Amino acid sequence: MSESENPAPLDIPAALEALLFVSADPIAPAQLAAALEVSVSAVEQGLEQLEGELQAGGLRLQRHAGGCN
Repeated sequence: MSESENPAPLDIPAALEALLFVSADPIAPAQLAAALEVSVSAVEQGLEQLEGELQAGGLRLQRHAGGCN
């Protein structure tokens, strides 16, 4: 079986970090969920995990009127 037939599981916090990094504007969790093809609750959990990881490196996740930046 090749790797294309059995893809690795999605690292949601890493994917969220990448999407937020390249976005010029805040992105709503629902938009992030649609882009990653996961549930909004999975995005919220991923954002919480990402927030903790970023704090260790001196960065922070900001939430603006329902969007993340």
